[in-house]
Amino acid sequence: MVRLMVKEVAQREGIRNPLDLATRTGLHYQTVYSLWRGESKQIGLKTIEKLCRTLGVRPGQLFQLDPDIGQPGYPTSDETKRKGNMARGRR
Repeated sequence: MVRLMVKEVAQREGIRNPLDLATRTGLHYQTVYSLWRGESKQIGLKTIEKLCRTLGVRPGQLFQLDPDIGQPGYPTSDETKRKGNMARGRR
């Protein structure tokens, strides 16, 4: 799962709340509030650009990928080991 890191990044930059971030970025408060709480499902490129310029970060620093262990598309540790061994010619 991709997790937003807007709150954490903003707080490291001394921004204490969504209102402060909204004021600095010029984004609507409700947009920033949703980003701050990690509730946004979709973010426009212009919004990402404003956040990056205001916070002094690269886009990738606003997101974190947390693996969903056991979810479809994510191998379990046993599957990972088995695939690695097969690639090396072991069973």
